[in-house]
Amino acid sequence: MAGQNKKSVFWRKILRRLHRRGIFRWARAWLWMVLFLAVLGDFIANELPLFCRYHGKIHFPVIEQILSNAGIYQPFFNATTDWSAPGITAKIYPPIPYSAHTIDIHNANFRSPFDRQEVPSVHFRHWLGTDKTGRDVLAGLIAGARVSAWVSIAGMSLALLFGLLVGGTAGYFGDRDYKTSRPGLVAGLLGISAAAWSAYAASYYVAPDRSSIAQFTLPIVLPVVILIATYYVIQSLRRYPKVSVPLDAWSLRIIEIFTTVPALLWVLVLSAILPPSVHSVALIIGLASGPGIARYLRSEMIKIRQREYIRVAKMENIPDRIIFLRYALPMAAGPAMIVTMTGLGRAVLTEATLSFLGLGLPPDTVTWGKMLTAARLDTHAWWLALFPGAAIFLTIFSANYIGGLLLDAIRAR
Repeated sequence: MAGQNKKSVFWRKILRRLHRRGIFRWARAWLWMVLFLAVLGDFIANELPLFCRYHGKIHFPVIEQILSNAGIYQPFFNATTDWSAPGITAKIYPPIPYSAHTIDIHNANFRSPFDRQEVPSVHFRHWLGTDKTGRDVLAGLIAGARVSAWVSIAGMSLALLFGLLVGGTAGYFGDRDYKTSRPGLVAGLLGISAAAWSAYAASYYVAPDRSSIAQFTLPIVLPVVILIATYYVIQSLRRYPKVSVPLDAWSLRIIEIFTTVPALLWVLVLSAILPPSVHSVALIIGLASGPGIARYLRSEMIKIRQREYIRVAKMENIPDRIIFLRYALPMAAGPAMIVTMTGLGRAVLTEATLSFLGLGLPPDTVTWGKMLTAARLDTHAWWLALFPGAAIFLTIFSANYIGGLLLDAIRAR
């Protein structure tokens, strides 16, 4: 308990000291805004009303659309609904009455933010201009924030899981401390292979239809469930004779396989193998970023296992897996999360690069990288390059800046 209190005091001091820096506050505010837009973007930019009455009955079209996309509700309205019909009254639109795919034919062919626009009122103005087909740039930026946030968080979560499995266990157990039965070793290898294959196969399953929540989370949840089940299977086979498993040597070979090949080449190869979907891009980022986190966690675990309280726990004959899960892993959680934070910027850049090249994501997905690609159709459409480019730069800079400060604080403790 005293150790936990000391750790919490340390983090409070670090955050209090960083809060004095103006750049840190601005970077944190930008990342929170991107996350806010990713979560509540449908309520900010949408062609559907937030609230309306239809023949005296109250409807919330945006919420109905979200529930419909989740596969748990059949909406009363659809894309062909005429919102100017006499029966629909008391309409309240979002602040931006356009979605990323709304086409305004009256303001097509690259209308800049300062051009004269044919809109019924100021509320329907395209404040950041439109692209060639008349899609609102600001609505596209909000939709791109959702893709960038989901891909970067999901991808780095997979990378963190990879780092814990490969680097964390290797650094703590080494080549001799982890012992299991031969059937348990076979079960572990099969379980890890099944988890990796399930993530790959689930990407194909969700690619045709991304509307269901179960399908949306399947590529991440299914491998985790398989790994947990594998752990309990290994524990049930402990009665057989045990052998030492060289986890450190195996992990180093796995890390070397990934690090000897340039990360960009891995990204391009995996994007050609996996089907175009948001889940595939998250999986690509996880596999490309995982080896770096695994190498860092391995070095951290080597330091942690030499600490006095770990040695005392071993002298009291506490099982190694209990020491690893209860004591060693929580000590490495802080540095691991910070390294993951520094990788968020690279994840956003990877997604933007793939989108710019037309790889990884379906053609109808609006992202910041694809908006930059649209700017090449007309070099005079400066707003299509300025606003998405600024969003990418600010997100990468904010994530790298905050992660770098926290990492320096951890190293200086």
